[in-house]
Formats: sequence, C-alpha cells, structure tokens
Amino acid sequence: MLALAACAFLAINNFRLRKTVTVLTTQLHSVQIAHGPAVGSHLLRLQGIDLTGKPRIFNFPEQNQPALLFVLAPKCTFCNRMLPVWKHLAEAISPDNVIYADVSETIDEAYLDSAGIVAAKNVIMLDQTEQMTHGFRGTPTTLVVDRSGKILRSWAGIMDEKQVEDFNRALLSLN
Repeated sequence: MLALAACAFLAINNFRLRKTVTVLTTQLHSVQIAHGPAVGSHLLRLQGIDLTGKPRIFNFPEQNQPALLFVLAPKCTFCNRMLPVWKHLAEAISPDNVIYADVSETIDEAYLDSAGIVAAKNVIMLDQTEQMTHGFRGTPTTLVVDRSGKILRSWAGIMDEKQVEDFNRALLSLN
C-alpha cells in the first residue's frame, strides 16, 4: 500500500514538473522571439514588394548609409501607438534611410497618409519567408542598421523614454 502511494506521489510530482518545464520553456521561447533580430548580427538585404506591386530590394551595405527600419502591421494597435516615436526617431536621419517594412502585406497609401508617413518610396511589404529569414516575429520592431548592415539597436514592442533616447543617440552617432 505504501509503495502504491509512493508511486502515485511520484507520478503526480513528475506530471507537475513536466508541466512547469513546458511552461518555462514556452515563456523563454516567447521572450527570445519578442526580441527580434539580434544586435550585432547583419541585415545585408531586405526584399519584398513596394506599394506599386513591384519587387523592391534594400542592400544595406550598398547604400553606404545608416538606416532606421520600422517593422509594422497597419492593424497593430502597438504599431500605431509607436508612430509618433518613429517620426521622432526618423528626424535624426535622412528620410531616404527610413524604411517601413509591413509584415501584414496590407499597407496602402491611405494608411500612410493617415499616419503622416511621407517616405512612401521606402515602404516594403515582406512575405512570411522574408520575415522568418530576418527574425521579424513581432510588431512593432525598431532597428538601427549601420552602413555595413550591422544591427546596432533592435527592439520589439513599445519603447519607453529611455529606449527612445538610446536609439536616438545611436542614430546621431552615425551621422
């Protein structure tokens, strides 16, 4: 009888332990995904479709300019909350080097107008393969990419004031 009780106790605790490990593993995986592309890695090429339906490729090293990349989806509430922050950050860099990458493939001129985005030539729609290739797994994601394509700053989600200042300093140091 005691052996049966001990087996039941071990089985229950084993189940609880497996459940805890599964939850912790899921949480860790979620945190890793939320961070987006890693700082220090390289983003050499980004390809997709522009607003006219034509293929568009950004070769970061060929541009020989730092870039500010915003990964968004027009229906993303957090992306829309980040628009004023992105506009502020974009003031520190040439408008030609600000890129908006839509991961939902639904962006259009009406959205850009309502959002006050004037650099429509630098809007690119990314398919899922391109998103996964570069680790864009969540929106909003903000990246600072240097002249060589090296990612200097990466943030997925809403940025607080300290993070905005950090990104702004990074951008100003590149000019």
